[in-house]
Order: sequence, then structure tokens, then C-alpha cells
Amino acid sequence: MPDIKPMTLDERYDWIRDRMDFAIMASLLDEIRNAGFQKLIKRLSQLGIMIGADTGLTSAQAMETPRLGLTVVLPARPPLIWINVLKHANSEAKLADTAAHEAIHATSAELGRHDQLPELDDARRYNGEEICALVGANTILRDIDFPAITEIARNKKMLRDHKKILERLNCSKRFVSERETEGQSAARFLLHTSA
Repeated sequence: MPDIKPMTLDERYDWIRDRMDFAIMASLLDEIRNAGFQKLIKRLSQLGIMIGADTGLTSAQAMETPRLGLTVVLPARPPLIWINVLKHANSEAKLADTAAHEAIHATSAELGRHDQLPELDDARRYNGEEICALVGANTILRDIDFPAITEIARNKKMLRDHKKILERLNCSKRFVSERETEGQSAARFLLHTSA
């Protein structure tokens, strides 16, 4: 069996972008009739953040993958938000939550958190960024009065899980608090509200 060359981040970016359907995603997002959510989507467009639906996975693969979405941030390239749309069927709240979560990640370079998002092998930074995204997504959902009680509760549980991981890594409470503050700041940035 021939060796498969691992993709560089630029190659991964292009591979994901080439398998995204921007028209389908725009149509699905447009169907969500919450004014605050529509403001968020407009803001992503203004910031040059591209958001698209997956077209590269089969139905079985889409349902098997744990990912609801993925964001790729690279220097000098517009952030990409990929949404696994099949895992969001018939759930506007889940789609809104995933879009908000990935939108927070997409601000990482713009707001100076990371030039590119940390990978799993960088556990401290990865879990810190997840805390940022979970807090930011919940802030967005609450601020726009989106009926996403289940999603907000799930995010709070995941937030506790990431905090426990960071505690095991001997990260300080201050480090965690700073990531939470970054999430709130990113949400305000995306919703154009003051502190």
C-alpha cells in the first residue's frame, strides 16, 4: 500500500473549501427567522468568513463523524466554517448553535487569539479555545433570544468537561477565566455590541 502524504494546512483548507456548498448553506441559514441570528450571518459575510455545507461525505459518513462543524483559520486566507448539515436535519436550534460556535472560532485570528486554530495535540490551547467557543456561542444564543435551551445546557456540560481537562493539565483558574472572557468578547464583536 502506498504511503499517503499528510495534508498541509493549506491543502486541508483547499480540500474542505472544494467540498463545501455555499448556496445550500445560505438557504438553510436564511430559513432561520431570528433577527439576531440573521445579523450574525450578515456579520460573518462582512468579515469575509465563508460558511458552507459539507458535500464530501456520504450520508453514512456524515452521521458517523462526531463533528457538527469545523473551522479552519490560516494566515492570509478567509476563515472557513464547514457545517455537517445532515447532523442538523430538522433542528434550527442545533444549526444556530453550531454556526455560533464555529463563528467564535473564526474570529481567532481577527481578535488575536491564534493565527491558526490549535490542534488536539496541543491540549492546553485546544481546550482553552473550546472554552472560548462554548462561552461565546452561549452568549450569542442568549443575546439574540434564540430558543436553544437544550443546546445551551449541552454547551455548559461540555464547558465543565473542558475545564476538568485543563485542571488535570494544571492550568490556572485565571487561564480558564481569560478564555471565558475571550468568548464573551468574540460574541460581542460578532454581534457589534459594547461591553
